[in-house]
Amino acid sequence: MLAMFWVWVNIALADGFGDALSAYDAGDYDAALRLLRPLAERGHADAQFRLGTMFDNGLGVPVDPTQAEYWYNQACPRPATIPGMDPNELQR
Repeated sequence: MLAMFWVWVNIALADGFGDALSAYDAGDYDAALRLLRPLAERGHADAQFRLGTMFDNGLGVPVDPTQAEYWYNQACPRPATIPGMDPNELQR
């Protein structure tokens, strides 16, 4: 299990997400945006979620609910399915 964690950490650092996350956590949202956007555009779900958060909360960018929703949807395009539950119920 620990070995799998280290593989994930190395992959995260290798693709630049580690640098983006460090910038985000330090409040350097200009750098975070510059580093996150290319990752998000290549389908990196964590980067997509962080961009959604930035646009949702106005972190280094103007608040933009449309952009926030777009990036959140890119990060998790389908609602989770729960046996016996109508997925439309999750929208309410």
